[in-house]
Amino acid sequence: MVGKIDLLSQGEANVTDFTLLGDGAGNFSVDNQGVIKVANASALDYEQVHYFALQAIANNKIGDSSPVNVTINLNNADENSTATATAQLGNIANAEVKIYKIIEDNSTKTLLYTETTSSGDTLDTIGKFNAHLDILDDDTFYLYYVKGGKDFDSDDDGIKDANFTTNKGVIRAIAKGIDIKQAGDNFRVTAVSELLYERVHRYLIANFDKNSFENSLEQEAKKVLTNATIYDILTFNPVNDKASLSKIYKDKYTKTINFIHQGKIPLLNFSAKLGSYNTTGNAEGVTLSSDGKKAYVADYDNGLVVIDISDPTNPTKLGSYNTAGYAEGVTLSSDGKKAYVADYYNGLVVIDISDPTNPTKLGSYNTAGYAEGVTLSSDGSKAYVADYGNDLVVIDIGLLNEQKRN
Repeated sequence: MVGKIDLLSQGEANVTDFTLLGDGAGNFSVDNQGVIKVANASALDYEQVHYFALQAIANNKIGDSSPVNVTINLNNADENSTATATAQLGNIANAEVKIYKIIEDNSTKTLLYTETTSSGDTLDTIGKFNAHLDILDDDTFYLYYVKGGKDFDSDDDGIKDANFTTNKGVIRAIAKGIDIKQAGDNFRVTAVSELLYERVHRYLIANFDKNSFENSLEQEAKKVLTNATIYDILTFNPVNDKASLSKIYKDKYTKTINFIHQGKIPLLNFSAKLGSYNTTGNAEGVTLSSDGKKAYVADYDNGLVVIDISDPTNPTKLGSYNTAGYAEGVTLSSDGKKAYVADYYNGLVVIDISDPTNPTKLGSYNTAGYAEGVTLSSDGSKAYVADYGNDLVVIDIGLLNEQKRN
């Protein structure tokens, strides 16, 4: 708050709003209580202008008051002495910092300041920037955006690296002015504040409501750090505080830092997807070996495909057998040596998979309909086929296995 316009008398009707007039009036806002706040902090430069001589008019339904003089004096802040915040993956030198005010009506951002993080000989002097805490309104949200720079503690061991790591990515922090000011000199923009920002970003771009957004911010913070408050997020020190990370983020924290260094979105590091393999057909069904190391895929027009899944992050093909029909479903014998494939218009196909790198056909049975699924009895003696157009078909596996390969 810059100041407040006091009323001597409101007359017969309450004041509905105030208007500021004069050169530089657009740098300030005034509410219907007469409270004056900074609206455009980037335009306030003591080196250029020491004060603003303005006029204020009170408005109500009857009309406007006579103008009164309002003088707003600027303080000469030492910009080098107010570098209270830190950009820290490790400590990042020479990064671009942008400070935005979030406009409540439509969640758009207004740029207030652009800064550059400090360089230095020790970690204590690297990564500092002026957070401009003195201009923050308590109840307004602000976004701190840090891009690029040189990371001098990429492993977060608290020791300055001999060689810096180039940061190609972005880290952000978003919070209300009162929370940022409470963090004070301990305010840090980190990978943790970036993870929280990514979790709440969707609430910023659709139907933004300040109270609802604050609740979402508090709830999502607890998912990043165990039982965290916003203060904990804003003061997170990666050298000392990694133990407070929730398990999923703790397990992948180092990879998260690498993602940011590479210019990638760190939240993508936490996808539920572990890996994949393109079977080239259209996978319709799958079953696993008893040891869980192989996947048998009914791959429609590509038949049966056997995939090594011992490393789920990097599945690789072992072998395949192209059936004559469209492989829709698959199940295995109890000993894991035979695969039974529901092969659509080609009925049930039995495949020898004792050598998973070279599956071969043992036999088949034309079900007359369109085989779409198959399961075996507990003793493995019978196959039950879901045969579209022909209902359920039960097949004697013993007799089928006696057929010659063809």
